[in-house]
Amino acid sequence: AYIKKHTDKAVSLALIQYFFTNPDDTREADELLALISPELRTHFLYKELEEYSARTKRTNIGEEAPDFKVKNVHGQEFKLDTVKHKYTLLAFVPSWDPYMVQIAQKHPEKELNLLVVTMDNNCNQIRNYLQSDSIAWNLVADSAGQATALMDLYNVSELPLCYLIDKDKKILL
Repeated sequence: AYIKKHTDKAVSLALIQYFFTNPDDTREADELLALISPELRTHFLYKELEEYSARTKRTNIGEEAPDFKVKNVHGQEFKLDTVKHKYTLLAFVPSWDPYMVQIAQKHPEKELNLLVVTMDNNCNQIRNYLQSDSIAWNLVADSAGQATALMDLYNVSELPLCYLIDKDKKILL
């Protein structure tokens, strides 16, 4: 009610930012931003909220998944646009996640591309661990800032977070 009554006050932008930004749905924030007076649309908070909304919409269910190219810890390149005829699970995890083992065992590589993006940055330690594993992991570490760039591209605000992408590069989940 305050925002609707005071569309010319910068505090209204702060209230939108603190109480109406939702990483899964920008409708409320967008509706309130539309009410903001023209003189406040150059304000830095207004610009930040617009950018936040655009990033969030980019990864909504049903949208085409943003394309990317990364190298895994073994130096092999992975490009989303070259993956055909398979689903892709893009899993963002803070460090090695044992639940990924269950997913990899349940869904063979011929059905599902599993790309694990970890904030771990010690590639040598990760490679040594993966050598003794029976699963051929496609894992991207943050040693070259790749994980951070992917987190920004996919608007990841909390870990763990997974995106299921279908054969046509649409975000399903």
